Amino acid sequence: MTAHESRSERFKPIPTIEVLRGLMREGFMPVGAKQSRSRTEGKADFTKASHSSAPRR
Repeated sequence: MTAHESRSERFKPIPTIEVLRGLMREGFMPVGAKQSRSRTEGKADFTKASHSSAPRR
């Protein structure tokens, strides 16, 4: 997995599943997730993910 050339060398993409697993380990439960594509020319291969979570009861 690589970042777009517009990102700094320090930027490290993190797979969404790793983020969700980390939140679950800390007691949060994912309640929604979505992925969107960039409409910017040259960034079509790069996606953005967002999620929502709630404390586990």
